[in-house]
Amino acid sequence: PSGCGKATTPLVLAALHPKGEFHACDFNPPHIAHAEALRAQAGIGNLRLYAKSIGEMLRADLPRFDFVVLHGVYSWVPQAVRGEIVEFLRTRLKPGGLAMVSYNAMPGWAHLQPLRRMMRAHAESARGDSLDKARAAFGYVRALAKARSGYFATLPAAAAHLESIAQKDIRYVAHEYLTPHGDPFYFPQGEEAMRAAGLAFAGSMDAADNYAELMMPAALRALMPADASRAALETHRDFVLNTTFRRDLYAAQPAAAQPAVLGLERLQGIEFCLADLPERLPMKVAAGPLQFDLSGQAGTVRTVHALLGSGPAGASAITGAVGGGAAFLIQQLVVSGHLSPCAAVRAAAGWLPL
Repeated sequence: PSGCGKATTPLVLAALHPKGEFHACDFNPPHIAHAEALRAQAGIGNLRLYAKSIGEMLRADLPRFDFVVLHGVYSWVPQAVRGEIVEFLRTRLKPGGLAMVSYNAMPGWAHLQPLRRMMRAHAESARGDSLDKARAAFGYVRALAKARSGYFATLPAAAAHLESIAQKDIRYVAHEYLTPHGDPFYFPQGEEAMRAAGLAFAGSMDAADNYAELMMPAALRALMPADASRAALETHRDFVLNTTFRRDLYAAQPAAAQPAVLGLERLQGIEFCLADLPERLPMKVAAGPLQFDLSGQAGTVRTVHALLGSGPAGASAITGAVGGGAAFLIQQLVVSGHLSPCAAVRAAAGWLPL
């Protein structure tokens, strides 16, 4: 991961996958020093940490990567650094490798851009460190919202957004609203940048977003032609749902047509486990962006729940339990939040060893 902060995620990933090789960077040396101390204390030997910028990582002695994770980076750096990111992906991602790029998205951020601008302007004249400035700026715009000033009276969603972040750590406010760079992007803008790195859009990290029939309510999906490109469909979906944040997955290979029906062989080698207790997993959801109805298959779904109650199982085992149509059923259950891909082996019951 790049822009790894105090490297909590790469530390956990390296510890969980001792046969993997992990590299993580952040341009803030105290963050890396903190992470290095944790790494040494935990005895994690398969993670290398770098107090370097993306540009410096381009010149570092690094291997080529199977995966590159850019979470919370792309929207928050200047255009020159985005160019360095594109070059890093072009030169350091292996053929067939995957890159995850998250960013603030349009049109969901459209009504919040003035809010960010007002907060930054107020912070410039506030005293204290960055957190003091963030508190002052947040208090200022919140007072404007409570007084129903014109902007907030016209855009009540902006006032509601303020209340939604009122309980967040002030460091989140400073990062999201006071940094000099915080650009939101439409999907085609991100796709164009990644295409310059030789990458093709492979899908969303959110499973449901990869199924056209589940992306949005059917009536709104019907406004797009059946043969619409994925880029057009993604842009349409973002307008329908007013998307504020995207987590896109790109592959270092040419775009490939996907089969209409995913065969069972494509799921081989993947283990699945229950995402929650069976009694907490709904058969039907009729509100919100993700709506589904599994009630007509309730018996089959409960059979899968019973199978996985004793631990993870692969696609073949699920097929043996439910018969034909298991591939599509597995996809339905992953999308609806019943199942999750997981490691094949679980720790024994009881207390973990110290």
